[in-house]
Amino acid sequence: METEPCEEFDPAAKPTKPEVEEAITEPADDDSHTELPCGSTEEGQELHGEEQAEAESCAGESQSSDIRKPSDPEQCGDTACKEQRELQKTNSWKTVRFQEPSMDDDVLEIDSSAESLFPEYVTEEWTSSTFEELFGADDWLDITEDRLLRKKLVKSGAPDALIPVWGQEVSVKMQCVLEDRTVVEKDTKLVFVIGEGDVNQALEECVMSMQKREITLLLADSQCAYGLLGR
Repeated sequence: METEPCEEFDPAAKPTKPEVEEAITEPADDDSHTELPCGSTEEGQELHGEEQAEAESCAGESQSSDIRKPSDPEQCGDTACKEQRELQKTNSWKTVRFQEPSMDDDVLEIDSSAESLFPEYVTEEWTSSTFEELFGADDWLDITEDRLLRKKLVKSGAPDALIPVWGQEVSVKMQCVLEDRTVVEKDTKLVFVIGEGDVNQALEECVMSMQKREITLLLADSQCAYGLLGR
């Protein structure tokens, strides 16, 4: 076993005070071994303390070198705000294109919506009669006492079929028009629960007066349907 001469250690030398008091810890390697300096235990501890102080001093100097003190705080603040404003000014390259529908498409849409779901049951009341005449006609049945909701039977349903009740789920084939015959609603199979407000009051009241496979004309005042503004 060979021994190496130790460096002389001056106890009077004071360790350099670190500029930044910050402890930096790193995980130790399992394979590394700690070597103690030669000499007595006190000298080894003092030398170890000096090396640790030098290491902390180096770490403090390396960290302090990265910290730059602004010479003028106001100038620095203005520069930071200017950079922030420049970063916020981003141009958007998204483009939106609007295409106007052609007149031919509008004509086709109107023609398709005007087609009746019941072509074999088209009557004069459905095509040309005014609503005022229909409200005063004698061959219509009143669903409500105030005559705001009326119906006219076109085809009878199954004789043994039960009438739907409140809270029951039903499905109907329906088409709604205004007095000028503008189609506002059209559905080949509308499914809803009576009483849950999924449809207007006129449709709910009419369904509860019908039987399965029955076809009828329903005349409803705006108070029972879409209101004065067509809602």
